[in-house]
Amino acid sequence: MALVIFLMLGPVMKGSSEGASAIKYVKEATALVLARADRRLTTEGKKLEVRWSAVPSPAGGGHVVTARIKIEPPGGLSEALFAVSGTEVSPQNALARSLLARAER
Repeated sequence: MALVIFLMLGPVMKGSSEGASAIKYVKEATALVLARADRRLTTEGKKLEVRWSAVPSPAGGGHVVTARIKIEPPGGLSEALFAVSGTEVSPQNALARSLLARAER
């Protein structure tokens, strides 16, 4: 029975580990920009909140990482989408392109 459970959970645990690695790569690529934004917003009395998630890419061979960015007040939610293959991070929407472009400066 334990072997059956192990065999069933093995791919899930591997996928979870790979998803965590994908999030780590995106966080590293955007850390400077998000830290600058957080400092600027703090001086304005606002708060930056980022929630991260990763799912296997529907195309295979990597993960899609979503950064859900919320600024309080006024609220509202923006999403930056990134494709991660190995250690390569590619933007998938305008906000992601903006975050990565600013990080490269």
